[in-house]
Amino acid sequence: MYGRLAGGAGPFTNTTVSKVTAGLGTTNQTLQLLGSFADPLASGWQSWHWVPLLDTNGNRVVIPLGGVGTLQVTSGNNLNANYYMLVPAPSPVTLTASIVGGVPTLHFPSSNGSSYTVLYKNNLSDASWSTLSVISGDGTAKTVPDNTAGGQPHRFYKLQIQ
Repeated sequence: MYGRLAGGAGPFTNTTVSKVTAGLGTTNQTLQLLGSFADPLASGWQSWHWVPLLDTNGNRVVIPLGGVGTLQVTSGNNLNANYYMLVPAPSPVTLTASIVGGVPTLHFPSSNGSSYTVLYKNNLSDASWSTLSVISGDGTAKTVPDNTAGGQPHRFYKLQIQ
């Protein structure tokens, strides 16, 4: 869930989303807290930002849907809400690696319509990632050899999906 939100007096916190579990239509509702919105960069009533709903550990919240349900948004302070958007949760993708003919090779499933960027860095402390390959998804498993690895004793990889 994302909100297109603005903070009237600057940054906002403590705007929560809960699922109504009992007492629908009454003043004595029972709620299950799902997560909260916070925007430390909010800077005005019409300065809109896309803000994800996060749990207490900073992870994006997945809201299971099915049947009829009611969500309640409670503003903590200074919130101007344009609208809320429920989006499908992406399926997890497993990136595996192997050595094929002495070359590090990455494997992952793809989906039609998605674009996959394989990135690498030689040290986790490097400031940025370098692009190894960009691949269009077509529903098949993809294999990406890292012929640029040379004699690197180790390399770190990540997969961006759009």
